[in-house]
Amino acid sequence: MTNVSVVIVNYNSGRFLELCVNSVCRSDCLLEIIVVDNASTDGSADFLGNLTASDVSLQVIRNEENRGFSAAINRGVGYSKSENVLLLNPDCLVFPHTIRLLSEALDADSSAGIVGGLVFNFDGSEQRGCRRREPTLARSLDKTFRRRTFTTELNQVDMTDEPLPEIPIYVDAVSGSFLMIRRTAYSEVGGMDEGFFLHFEDLDLCHRVRDVGWKVVFVPDISIFHFQGGSSKHLSLRVSWEKHRSMRRYQRKHHGRSRWFRGLVFFMVWCHFLLQRTRWMFTRRTKTPEGRQWSPAEWAGLSSMTVSTGSGEGNRLVVLGVIDELVGDMIHFGTTIGWSIFACSEKRENAQRIADVHWLHSEYFDKVPERDAPEFNALLIASSLSCRGAIDRMVEKFRVRRIAILQRDAFPNGANSDDPSKLFEERLSQETFAGDVMKDKMPGGETRLFSLPSSKPARESHVVGAQWDKTIQDCFSWLSE
Repeated sequence: MTNVSVVIVNYNSGRFLELCVNSVCRSDCLLEIIVVDNASTDGSADFLGNLTASDVSLQVIRNEENRGFSAAINRGVGYSKSENVLLLNPDCLVFPHTIRLLSEALDADSSAGIVGGLVFNFDGSEQRGCRRREPTLARSLDKTFRRRTFTTELNQVDMTDEPLPEIPIYVDAVSGSFLMIRRTAYSEVGGMDEGFFLHFEDLDLCHRVRDVGWKVVFVPDISIFHFQGGSSKHLSLRVSWEKHRSMRRYQRKHHGRSRWFRGLVFFMVWCHFLLQRTRWMFTRRTKTPEGRQWSPAEWAGLSSMTVSTGSGEGNRLVVLGVIDELVGDMIHFGTTIGWSIFACSEKRENAQRIADVHWLHSEYFDKVPERDAPEFNALLIASSLSCRGAIDRMVEKFRVRRIAILQRDAFPNGANSDDPSKLFEERLSQETFAGDVMKDKMPGGETRLFSLPSSKPARESHVVGAQWDKTIQDCFSWLSE
């Protein structure tokens, strides 16, 4: 078994820290956990006292003041004993196999000093920064001002928009939220630069490790969830200030060849800071967030996926297609009888109202490594033709055994206005396609069509309403068999 030291720096992370540590404790390798608390005031580290009395190898280091992330990391690593050290943010979730596999990937490449993996946001999109190029001034200006003026599309700092590689690749930097480093490499560069209070310390570490001859490796088939900003969201002004200070420090340190260059960096960085703060002052009271914001309670629900991945525990349904009020009724019923429901939809008009569904970006279904893919019991298709391309991978990667297809038609007082023959062809082709996929990828799997009222007014009629309620019950009864 692998021996790994896990260093977690906490500052007012709330419940995130507990969920993170619990996920680490479920790892299938031998490890020690070192939590450095940076003078938190929210009591987020108090639960650790109970863990110290258990079988978990845990050390808790409490700083009297917040000296920054880099200083806390250095102190935590100083207490660690293993050759491989994982730097993990307190708002991350890992699978039981994650740390072992990452350590094995580091050991497998003798030239590698640092390895990182695929980092997902809570909505399932790939997090920017988990695979990066060197942030030269040109790339940094393009990223900062969101203009592709100095670089091409395939020459940006973040490589998120590029296809996910099939094998590990060498990159300039990986995310500091999930970074494993050899102790030899860490000692050789003198650890973290404590001049970086917050942000850019991971880029700086990767740069210095590369400077002394080590490689930085991105491993695409090892993934985690990361709630970006979980430890710093409460200090928006301070965080923004420190980020811009770190940005300037990084450019001066690694790319500041002349006084003219340093002056340009100073001017651009602080102009952006003033622009950002001005925009924030005028928009913070009126801006409506897109979609819904993840809460620690929902995060706990997401964390259950990392526990029971592939185990078949619980009932999980994934919904594809447009999720309107009618489909929302179905989701609500499913959650009341104990189903966990996830949705992939490009249209989230009702995202704030439909609170029972966990929204997942389409990137998650495309990019999640097969070993990390949760087992969904069933698939609900809420559109007739728009989801054909997703059915194949849902059945194969996520081991879906039943597919329920919703079709708007056939209810009294709610007849579909489309050509009946065309509707029949769509239904037949959809069911046939799904059935063929099942026969090929999941022998013994089943598909079934369920009628959906054509509109909300039709649903509200007495006859149609009663029929729709019965359809919902029948659907979940069949899915639960």
